[in-house]
Amino acid sequence: MRLPSPVIALITLGWLVSRATATNVGVNTVEQPVNLGALADPASIPLGPVPVECNYNYGLHAVISQPRPCQFGAMEWKAGTELDQNLAHVFGIIVDPKDSTQVPALPVTLRVKAWPAPAYSPYTREQVMAATLQCLLRGTYARPKLPLRIEVVCDAPEDKSWADKFAGNYITEPEPDGPPVEPTPVPGCHVETNRFGIARVVFPGVTKTAAAPARPPVLIPFSPPSEYDPERPTWLLLPVWAGDTFENPLEVLGRPYTLYYDLFNPSDSESPQINALFDRSTALHWSIGESPEGTSASLMFGAIDPGNLAAFLQAVVFTVQPTASKPLTITLIALAQPPDFFQECLDAGGWILGKQGGEPSITGSFVLDPDTTRLVKGTIPGIKIVSDGKKLLRMTAPTVEEEKATGSLEAKREQVKDDAEALGAALETYRVTSGNYPTEQQGLAALVEKPRLAPPPRRWLKLMEKVPTDPWGGAYRLVIREKNGKPLAIIVSQGPDATTTNDDIQVEVPAGQE
Repeated sequence: MRLPSPVIALITLGWLVSRATATNVGVNTVEQPVNLGALADPASIPLGPVPVECNYNYGLHAVISQPRPCQFGAMEWKAGTELDQNLAHVFGIIVDPKDSTQVPALPVTLRVKAWPAPAYSPYTREQVMAATLQCLLRGTYARPKLPLRIEVVCDAPEDKSWADKFAGNYITEPEPDGPPVEPTPVPGCHVETNRFGIARVVFPGVTKTAAAPARPPVLIPFSPPSEYDPERPTWLLLPVWAGDTFENPLEVLGRPYTLYYDLFNPSDSESPQINALFDRSTALHWSIGESPEGTSASLMFGAIDPGNLAAFLQAVVFTVQPTASKPLTITLIALAQPPDFFQECLDAGGWILGKQGGEPSITGSFVLDPDTTRLVKGTIPGIKIVSDGKKLLRMTAPTVEEEKATGSLEAKREQVKDDAEALGAALETYRVTSGNYPTEQQGLAALVEKPRLAPPPRRWLKLMEKVPTDPWGGAYRLVIREKNGKPLAIIVSQGPDATTTNDDIQVEVPAGQE
């Protein structure tokens, strides 16, 4: 596929631009403790990453305690209160490095202001201090030979009784050639990360008393600019939280979203925004709705970058988290000549070509594995998911070698279709002569040997000398479903990994007429 032309950085959460030698200006991401108001879970605090453009890391770590930019400038609530979405700033926990460009070589001071805690928040100042320190540590490379020194200063003397325990030296990782080390724990908490790389600070033993759960975040695809690996575009999935004035927070997916700190040129009147969907795109219209049967969405567009579109689709799937009982259906509508991406989707499988209002369209259905980030139904070509289990998920465009491997995969998919056609013809003959398809327990072996398992066929014929294996040497599986009140036979190959995942290939057997 065509790769986007802008220079893109291969960055992950916690990557420090001071390590780059080619440039002094770059984009990094740091985390802030997220304020979800009265709907927050008292037992945990989510950590929200934000992009920061700076020079030599100047001002980078101080962003952890700055007001958090979000939709419309603040999190908005039906009651009319606009809240700063950064808990650290709301509670007066200030990150103050001695020198922003010398972290961890020089100490960082955590200042506790004598500000009143907001009445709506279920957290203590001690919890917010712990979460703020976790954000700082997760964005710092502190090693045994160069630990990060944390100093604590309190405006109110009564805060020293709980705040002083956070002072001291902290280690976050081992020396490059040294033995493994345990990171220095932050008192009273630990960090948990979900399958999408979104972290939260957990406080063991705290009772969960939130009146209602806060809405989960929406994942926005962000393509950070830099001078690193221009031939390997990268997108991060940044979580953003919407207030309760959105009837459907999923609408945020199709809007520009300002969540960006430009410290290098703060006087720039045109603030960058993070949603990659709007980079060099025209005439966008996004709609999405939920029902008991599932989620349906449509995106109408003019010119669009195929990499950004693929990253956006992946962000939608990960945000919705569709299940088999509530799948996600997405329709893409082109207002101009159908892009090459349409054909790539059709080649990958799982998409249907059509028209919407006279314009060319494709429609795909998606189901996500509930325990992993893999699709069990649907395909999104041109994107590779990268995860280390600890940091934000990122996506990259495939290399030439990976595209060649994809071409080989398509050839094997065609072989599966050919095998399924032969197996389907034999199954139809079996159905006519025996009264029904073999059961799933009897399987495709019933085409070669008379089944010993019930129910016995009313008449049996040997229809194949042997059941073929799929192109990866695995066994084809027979699945029987119901369609329009009649049995439907499906031939399934588990693909290259021999397990039930999103690379499985399913071919329906067309029912004949008796």
